[in-house]
Amino acid sequence: MAKLTVFYKSRALDVHHLGEGETLIGRSSDCDLQIDSPAIAYEHALI
Repeated sequence: MAKLTVFYKSRALDVHHLGEGETLIGRSSDCDLQIDSPAIAYEHALI
């Protein structure tokens, strides 16, 4: 299983385990992985 580690200033903040298929990352409540940060777009990345 793939995992995604969120870093900020070289410090690991969180680890997310990704399931099969696509994962949408962003601030929107519609995203599979929500990251509440002004540096992240509402729909930021699709993995």
